[in-house]
Amino acid sequence: MLLNVIMAVGIYPVFVIMYVILRKNAKPQKGRYFSVTFKNEWLEDEETKKTLEEVNKAYDGGLLRAFIISMAVPALCFVIPYVSIQCTIWCVWIFAAIAIFYIPFFKANARLRKYKEEKGWNVQAEREIHVELKSLGQIRCVSLSRFIVPFAVTLLTGASGIVYRASGKVWGDSPANEMCFYVFYITCLLCMILFAVCAIAMDKKNTDVISKDSDVNLNYTRAKKNIWKSFWQQAAWLTAVMQILISVALWYGEFFMSFVLWGTVSYSIVLIVVCLRISGRLSAIDKSYADKKDVDLCVDDDRYWIGGIIYYNPNDKRSMVETRIGMGTTTNMARPLGWILDIIGIASIVLCIGMCAWVVLEEFTPISLSIGMVTDENLAPVDECIKAEHMKTEYEILASDIVEISYLEELPKMSKTNGSAMDKMYKGKFFVSEEERKCYVFLNPQNTIFLKIKTNDGIYYMSGIDDAQTQLVYDFVMRFRKEGE
Repeated sequence: MLLNVIMAVGIYPVFVIMYVILRKNAKPQKGRYFSVTFKNEWLEDEETKKTLEEVNKAYDGGLLRAFIISMAVPALCFVIPYVSIQCTIWCVWIFAAIAIFYIPFFKANARLRKYKEEKGWNVQAEREIHVELKSLGQIRCVSLSRFIVPFAVTLLTGASGIVYRASGKVWGDSPANEMCFYVFYITCLLCMILFAVCAIAMDKKNTDVISKDSDVNLNYTRAKKNIWKSFWQQAAWLTAVMQILISVALWYGEFFMSFVLWGTVSYSIVLIVVCLRISGRLSAIDKSYADKKDVDLCVDDDRYWIGGIIYYNPNDKRSMVETRIGMGTTTNMARPLGWILDIIGIASIVLCIGMCAWVVLEEFTPISLSIGMVTDENLAPVDECIKAEHMKTEYEILASDIVEISYLEELPKMSKTNGSAMDKMYKGKFFVSEEERKCYVFLNPQNTIFLKIKTNDGIYYMSGIDDAQTQLVYDFVMRFRKEGE
């Protein structure tokens, strides 16, 4: 249930934001309707007005249906008992929902492009690129120095992890806390670098040409770049504050994981709110400059925009161009950077689906604890052993290596450091509080009896898929030890 609550709190707001942002695309953007360009004289045609009205109505209805579907499907996770199925639905649905949200836009774009073709308005000369020459068209608002302080602050929080280990507190709490801390630490540092790179890349974008008046172009571009500068700096400081709080929470072991989970959710929500504010400020600038824009300068050839979203123009040497939907920039898929990012995106989706399939296979493959025989290279029997199998042989403990075996009716407190922890399977290395060390774990936590096996190599907590299987293994070890006395 906790997983579903966390995912719902983190993902549902994203669906709301997508709906709000895409809802704004029903309004004309720089003389374009759903990424299709229309000249002023075309808009005076009564048939065009009626067509745009029909397209808008269909788009609103389609977008609302997409929003309802996107919100409804993940709700199934609250009634599905299997963690792997829940994870799969949440992960896969993120990608599926994005596609569903854009279907109404694709349909609107296709209908308007077809309408233009029927009217004979698609016959255009090769696209002209207008460049602002005043001040060489360059406006710089971002300074790298603005990111040095939050980056340095985040970097210094690593000292908390070093002191935490030196104090020995890590063994009193859980090594998993330390590992989680450093995962977040590295992630936050990478985010800082990414924010700075994105800020500088967007700041280097050429001046937007929306008017024949150079001062209008420069002021318009400067206003937008200042907003983006503010966004990247806020994101950097928000990340720094999050990492500071995590470094403090590390010292409160029993509450650390809960803080990380809810802290991450809170961080995401705040970042989303910041994005919405930025979107609103950008829209306000476009509205304030609406009467100063020369629509004829914005006329472009729609044939290079696939679905009005994906830009593919071999004749354009630019790798990054301003997007026609939403805010920010997009890549030119005809350039190396474009198709490299495309490949990375597809590979990430495939990898995510593959990982989900692996988790499902893990949960639905039962564990098995049995008695086997170890053979030498000539397949001659050497010694009897306990075999722990789950999709493959996980552990193989020689009967002669067992120093001590205990029969448990209750599991001690343990936390995973690496491996799997599901409703019917604990597998991997777990930190066991009463042992104050990492132990090997292979068991079904829903059983009522378990085995604690000590060898010279370590301590194992084990069980079969059910109590009967566990009992058989225990009886075998006790019989083996009795015969050896």
